[in-house]
Amino acid sequence: MELGSTHRYRYGETIWFKGDLYIPSTLSDGVTPKTVSQNLDTRKLIDYFGAPPMPRLILERTNGLLKYFVCQIEDDGQFRTDITWGSTGIPILDDTWYTIEVRFTLNSADGVKDGVLDIYINNASAVPNFHLATGIFPITEKNGGSYFNSFRHGTQTTTYSGEAAYSEYRYWDNVGYSTTRMGQ
Repeated sequence: MELGSTHRYRYGETIWFKGDLYIPSTLSDGVTPKTVSQNLDTRKLIDYFGAPPMPRLILERTNGLLKYFVCQIEDDGQFRTDITWGSTGIPILDDTWYTIEVRFTLNSADGVKDGVLDIYINNASAVPNFHLATGIFPITEKNGGSYFNSFRHGTQTTTYSGEAAYSEYRYWDNVGYSTTRMGQ
């Protein structure tokens, strides 16, 4: 599902996401050969993006762990070289419901790396399970700044991995986006 917003989130603004996630152990249709991503059990969970030059934040589950990927895609569709990515260290198991909350605060100005990525998993406390406050590369740095205005959950990893389409099962419920935390 994709949700487009007329508001353009940029320069120090915060986007909150909240949703309930379930990843079934079934990975494919059992007939089609598995792709490289399927062998790693990669399932894209959330994808924030905007118009070119396109900033992008992706959360995915690979090898049982929640990973993040922050980048800028240029007008020609190519990723920039200064990509921020890594593992949160948070396990996301099959056949289990999780409540996931994400706080993403964009960098405050061009060339500044002060954005914040907080991830809460089944956690209503003030302390996130994962926190990244420095080193998120500037996503507001070209043509007066890029912005987020589209949000996807449940889209295929093929939108950035270059693999052929495949069945990548995961379920979302109670999904919402806000400028403030919605709580559990």
